Amino acid sequence: MYDTCVLIPSHINCVERIDSLIKCINSLKNQTVELDILLSISFENMELHEQFNILIHGIYENRKINLIYVIVQTKNSQFKHLLNLYDRYIYYNFIDEYYIPNDDGIMYDQTINYKYVLFCDDDDYYHNTRVEKMVSLLKRGNQCVCETKHYDEYEASINYHEYVYYGIDVNLCATFFNFIKRNDNHIFDHKFCDLLLSRFIQNKILDGEQKCAYIYESMYVQNRHFHNSVTSRILKKNKENGKERHFDFNTFIKRLNEDLIDNIQSLSNNVYPMYLMKELSFKNIIREQLQSNYKYLKLIDKKIIQTIRHEYNYIDTLSLALMKTPVEIIC
Repeated sequence: MYDTCVLIPSHINCVERIDSLIKCINSLKNQTVELDILLSISFENMELHEQFNILIHGIYENRKINLIYVIVQTKNSQFKHLLNLYDRYIYYNFIDEYYIPNDDGIMYDQTINYKYVLFCDDDDYYHNTRVEKMVSLLKRGNQCVCETKHYDEYEASINYHEYVYYGIDVNLCATFFNFIKRNDNHIFDHKFCDLLLSRFIQNKILDGEQKCAYIYESMYVQNRHFHNSVTSRILKKNKENGKERHFDFNTFIKRLNEDLIDNIQSLSNNVYPMYLMKELSFKNIIREQLQSNYKYLKLIDKKIIQTIRHEYNYIDTLSLALMKTPVEIIC
């Protein structure tokens, strides 16, 4: 076992995603320094599980690889997978012998003591010197290293980076996961939990609590997926209802409220990136959510605004408490 690990969360819902995951694992296997690859994985069906077994067996046959993977029987969120790995292979090894995270028959390895933690999405991959360059900077007294496209340290420090672009020491990792576990374990199920980790790391850098080094080259290769936003769908509906807006304003407002209610879960979820990435106030979040419909704010169902307000207050309170949490020293 080594002092560095890369955590990969994965839910496989199609064969193409298995291919991407194998490419991801191969890129980590081919790094210029030794490391452990920790994978938590779930499958949409048994056929995909069997296909994964065949391909992963081929990797083991062709070359020695330091891959530890845990198969989860039910579909997990991205950060539930990461928590799964954290509990099994990171935090467990720094606490007393009586601590048992889950009674699920999985062996918790007490021989591993990681110092440095990196992350990779299952459909992305690393250039082969990425881990070596990041860990060498971590070993020079930095608590985190950030791969950035910005041209200097100031620009890099004040701009948002996705969590996969950071390498961090185990203490920073433990502080985040332990805080969420103590305060609200359900946040690990949220699709934007990754934004909270990114903002936490950046905040510790800006506050001067953690020393960060920057790498000004692209070594993390991201597979971009594009999705239609809720706002774009609602604006599209506006166009479809355009004639009725001209001839019957009340019908237009009624349908606008119906569209917002139909998409209320997504509107609530989108509070996270607007707050954590763009640092928008509640008023500006509402303005961005409604866009051209903002002028009808007084006619929008108050329950819709209250729901968004509730989500805003929740993430504001949680985020502020997390940012004030001192870094735990477990290693």
